[in-house]
Amino acid sequence: MHNNLKISIIIVLFLCSYSFMFSQEHTRNDHAIDHKHRVALLYGLVHVPEGYEEGSSGDTGILIASYGLEYSYRLNQKWALGLSLNMEGGNYLIHDEIPRENAFLITGLGFYEIMHHWEFYFGAGVEIEHHHNYGIVRLGTLYLFPVGKGWDITPAFTFNHKIVYNSWEMAITVGKSF
Repeated sequence: MHNNLKISIIIVLFLCSYSFMFSQEHTRNDHAIDHKHRVALLYGLVHVPEGYEEGSSGDTGILIASYGLEYSYRLNQKWALGLSLNMEGGNYLIHDEIPRENAFLITGLGFYEIMHHWEFYFGAGVEIEHHHNYGIVRLGTLYLFPVGKGWDITPAFTFNHKIVYNSWEMAITVGKSF
């Protein structure tokens, strides 16, 4: 395993454990009603089961880092609309023939609050990459941990279906609601 990958995994695990230890419970009005807008920075690890690094021994499955920016607008207590911009920072091949290099993903999302702070999201978008662009269907879940004054730490789990391959992402976001 590469040192950068080990460091990335440690950072994600630390941030997830930090959010569980120091989260504070707020009333529904603190987040859902008073704060309609949310902006967040994302760091994640994307697993591409069909991907592999060029020149590898043929083993499939690759982990790559993902960085992103998210925006959402809360329509009411249960529903929100959003936009996700992600950069997958890696070079790899899919099925021996499809090169992927630093793909950029733009996804429109709908959010539905299942329980207080726990949301399901779904949407569609496009993966832009200089070899070939693909459509995306995205499904995921997140749990928002408020940490005070409109700030939150939010772990998320996402499944991306692309026309020729799929990927899974485990991410952590740091967000500000206003």
